[in-house]
Amino acid sequence: MLLFYCSRPLPQAHTRHLPTFSSSFATLLQDCKSLSETRLLHQQILSRGLLHSHLLTRIVAAYLGFDSPSDALAALERHSPTTAVFWWNALIRYHVRHSNLNAALSVFRRMVTHGTRPDHFTFPFVLKACGE
Repeated sequence: MLLFYCSRPLPQAHTRHLPTFSSSFATLLQDCKSLSETRLLHQQILSRGLLHSHLLTRIVAAYLGFDSPSDALAALERHSPTTAVFWWNALIRYHVRHSNLNAALSVFRRMVTHGTRPDHFTFPFVLKACGE
């Protein structure tokens, strides 16, 4: 059903109610059963011009939920404002918890390069990656 829903063109009537329609995408993101469904839905959100911070949050969470930090990182680098430090921290924490310490440090470097300022939650994860 998800694939059918995503492949349909956006009805003109929905363009007047984008917040409601985008909340439907948020619900669908939560209901995705696979990484491929999540990727397809992410693509549909982008092609329909519906991406905003709330949906980006759901997209990153879905990618991390399917153990795909590379997709989460790609979404952050392409779409996140420099104020989205929470999800950068979540990605660093994900790598630390999975003992991918070099990856955690790499994400930190990319976060800074992206222009996102670390906060007081960032440094404990980075220090843990350095110390192990």
